[in-house]
Amino acid sequence: MLKKLLKYDFKRMTRILVYMYAITVVLAGLTRLVNLGNKIQFVLIIGKILEGCTFAGIVNVLVNTFVHILGTFISNFFKDESYLTHTLPVSKTQLLFSKLISSLLVIIISVVVCILSLFIIFYSPEFMTGLKGFIEMTVASFNMSAGGFVAVLVTLLFIQTCALIAMAFTAIIKANTYNEKRILYGLIWMFIYYTAISVINIVLSVIVCALSGNLAGLFAEQISQGALLCTIIVISVGYVAETIFFCYYSNKLFKKGVNVD
Repeated sequence: MLKKLLKYDFKRMTRILVYMYAITVVLAGLTRLVNLGNKIQFVLIIGKILEGCTFAGIVNVLVNTFVHILGTFISNFFKDESYLTHTLPVSKTQLLFSKLISSLLVIIISVVVCILSLFIIFYSPEFMTGLKGFIEMTVASFNMSAGGFVAVLVTLLFIQTCALIAMAFTAIIKANTYNEKRILYGLIWMFIYYTAISVINIVLSVIVCALSGNLAGLFAEQISQGALLCTIIVISVGYVAETIFFCYYSNKLFKKGVNVD
């Protein structure tokens, strides 16, 4: 049943987004084709317009992915659809984790679509060489390769995304324990949670850097390699721990019951 639930949630979340994906990729393809044409002024203007539309499409995909995920979560659990959702032969825990896993998959697809669109527009051997050189120059003082830097950055962003989604779901569930002004309470709790974990991560980074003798490197004009490593490790572990906490806490709140509109 959980497998069917995951399949349903994934289809539900991508039902509208798939059209945004297609439009963004098509715009990127048209932009590429126009820019490959001759350098007539009119063609260049059309290319710039299409490029702007593609960037707007990319922003639209990223923003609407997050909005659609939250909207689907609220609709399934607290609106008219919730009467069917809460009668399914699955536990509250399975309902929550299905939403979390589906949301992460949708976010990954959205990011891939955005990267693909940018790749279609800008790809060339010269561009890739320049991008690699820029990254290597940026991380040269940290004794890190361009591939290693990208891998660390992608991993950190993924872990942070997991924490943000779990945090957002917790804020929504917490807000729906109130009888009115649920949107306002949701925003307030989201702000409280985000501020709290940001402060915790910063404080832990400072403490770990101090204990490891890298505190001075953390506040130097250019952060030292040791301080950077400590910060990345602490923040990564922090986001993992916070994701687990929010999953546990939201599940605990969810099991107490929900207020359905």
